[in-house]
Amino acid sequence: MNLQGMMNGIKRYFGLLPISFSNALVATIVVAFIMGLQTYLLLATKTHAVESWLLVRAVYVFPILNYGIWLATSPLLFLLLLKANTHADTLKRNTTYVALGLAFTLGHELLALLIFNVSLYLIYFLNFNDFFELDIKSGVLGLSKTFVEYWVISFLLIHFHSKKKFRQAELRNAQLEAQLVKAQMSALKNQLHPHFLFNSFNTISSLMEEDVPLAQRMIAKLGLLLRKILKDGDVQLVALEDEVEMAKLYLEVEQIRFKGRLVTRFSIDPKVKLVSIPTLLLQPAVENAVKHGFYNKTGVCEISIQAYEEGNFVWIEVADNGDGKKNSLGVSFGMGLTNMKDRLRTSYGEGYELNVNSKSANGGFIVEIKIRKEATKNENINGISG
Repeated sequence: MNLQGMMNGIKRYFGLLPISFSNALVATIVVAFIMGLQTYLLLATKTHAVESWLLVRAVYVFPILNYGIWLATSPLLFLLLLKANTHADTLKRNTTYVALGLAFTLGHELLALLIFNVSLYLIYFLNFNDFFELDIKSGVLGLSKTFVEYWVISFLLIHFHSKKKFRQAELRNAQLEAQLVKAQMSALKNQLHPHFLFNSFNTISSLMEEDVPLAQRMIAKLGLLLRKILKDGDVQLVALEDEVEMAKLYLEVEQIRFKGRLVTRFSIDPKVKLVSIPTLLLQPAVENAVKHGFYNKTGVCEISIQAYEEGNFVWIEVADNGDGKKNSLGVSFGMGLTNMKDRLRTSYGEGYELNVNSKSANGGFIVEIKIRKEATKNENINGISG
């Protein structure tokens, strides 16, 4: 196996851990330093002098070797802990934990003892017996300490694994929620397209009997509008200024139909022109304004679209100067306005209001959309913007 293959194997091995290797390495170094410092302070309180080699061994060598072995064996321990955790029987699971603890404790101590003494032998080329030590009392204390370390490390591995699974579940749920919202938005948008086209072609059909050149101009304008719609493809959200431009195109088509009797006004605050809203959201309100504006009326119809920021809200208003009465068109939500409400709820949750009312006793009709600024920045909006 070449060096690159070996490095990739080591990377995959430590990739089994529920935390990154760099974090595990930093934690190992910090714990080893703290334990070494504790030992140094303990030895420093002794009244008699401590041999320099004993100090180096106790403060530097043992802690680094001890926690270095734990770091090296943690991926294997983690896999065995996960396997043990699959046992449905609690007694069997706990018995496996204890068995693993005894096996790793004994293995850890033997490996540490072997590495330590063999290293000294190789470095100093002295008699193996001069360095090999086997103190029963120290051995029992070492095993007890290592057994406690096993449980602490095991708890931390399982804890970080649970946190990782929870974060992954949260991310997966957020992705699924965003996908669901995108699917809902697509369905509502597709529902709106036939409704819009039906109204447009109905207008063209009526013009073909009255003024063919005017109908042709309207078809050309409608072509521009449809190209813009098709260009967006699957885009579910657009900037408010783009949506207003779409409404302008539609109203230009209607202005051809009504031959100068339709006047439009637009007032868009630069602070809100980049706020994301669902594509074609304003279309039903604009169509409604045309219907209400010309209902039982022979004079000029004025339609205004304005958007502005007020407090923590973005306001969008589509208004006309019609009679404003609860006429046969009513103020109830038809298919188009219901579509608006559904799309607003899908995009902003509870962070919006939609009101459809007469402007005043003297006339006029208005559709008001009120959106919390925070709602335009939530995860659903970000997830369906593409």
